[in-house]
Parts: sequence; structure tokens; C-alpha cells
Amino acid sequence: MPYAHPVTLANHVTVTVTGWGLGDVASHAADVQAVIDALTAPLRGTPSPLLLGAVVPVLARVLQLSLTRPEDAQHLAICDLAPLLQAIWDVNGLADLAKKSLARQLRAQTRFRQGSPPSP
Repeated sequence: MPYAHPVTLANHVTVTVTGWGLGDVASHAADVQAVIDALTAPLRGTPSPLLLGAVVPVLARVLQLSLTRPEDAQHLAICDLAPLLQAIWDVNGLADLAKKSLARQLRAQTRFRQGSPPSP
């Protein structure tokens, strides 16, 4: 898993997306969790937790957090979101996190249906 991923934007400018550090995640925890929940919502069969009016400011903050040079955000356009989100997903290993989270959720649901107490 690479820690940095270059992304060429629609305007042919290349920006670099880097993985989040622990301090970054801690100081932007609500935004990071909202984006992770929004990206994994289809896998969980739930609607996105981000309301339409809230999605753009949250994405803007997460994108700036993810860019090696936050000032490169001035070059971003809405059509760049898909490749940028894919790069964020990849460099942060969110696929593994989503798999583990979904597996834990499924185990908890199964235990609940069977009447067993949830495990930590």
C-alpha cells in the first residue's frame, strides 16, 4: 500500500494524496469518520450519513487534509472527486478497515439475533 498517490486532475495539474497520520485523524475525527461511513454505506446497505448540504464542506476538509500541499485544493473541480476519493481510499488502506468493520458488524448482528451478548 503506497503512502502517497499522484492524481492528475481534469485541468492536467497533478496533485499528491498522502495517507492520514494519527494526529490528522484525531484532529479531524468527525470528518474522517463521515467520509468513511459515506464511502462504505453502499456496502452496508444503508444510506449515506452525509446530508447533501454537509457533504461538500466535509469533502473539502478531508481533501485538504489528504493533499501533500493543501494549497493545491484551489485546482480541484467536482469532476476530480472520484479519482481523489479512490486515491484517499487506497493510501489509507480503507478497504481493509471497511472489511474488518463490516465483519465485526455482521458478527454483532448475528449474536443479537441469536440472543447472545455482543462481544467487544
